[in-house]
Amino acid sequence: MKTRILLIATVCLSACSPQTDKDTDSASASVSETASIAAPSSAAPAASVAATLPAAFVGKWDAPPKPCSTSYRAEMQLDITPTALSYFESGGRVKSVKVNSPTDVVADLAMSGEGETWEKSIHMVLTDDGTLTIDAGEGGVRVRCP
Repeated sequence: MKTRILLIATVCLSACSPQTDKDTDSASASVSETASIAAPSSAAPAASVAATLPAAFVGKWDAPPKPCSTSYRAEMQLDITPTALSYFESGGRVKSVKVNSPTDVVADLAMSGEGETWEKSIHMVLTDDGTLTIDAGEGGVRVRCP
């Protein structure tokens, strides 16, 4: 963007004054230098946007120390499908997913629960030890249930 602005400014300024061969050579050199300075040497891979959560996140998750009870639904239990998240007293429909990597996503959700509706974005990361960290731990850390 800055390159375009500099290029446009250079062209506009050169159009406002009478040109000589020296001015033309100078303007061309400036444009060439600006373009080569602004061009990135290597671009970071951009995140992609998806309509569903990646398969690695799908499943039943619960919080330690005694996760994954089969006799009742624990308050910290989280069920994830490709299109929805279901908490103890609320749930969210996936609107879009920003996929930063196969183990790092930000999901935009249309939430509802206890008679209320709201929009929410959550950042979920699968760690090397197999846990699911939500919003840098502020949303909880969970383990996958068998």
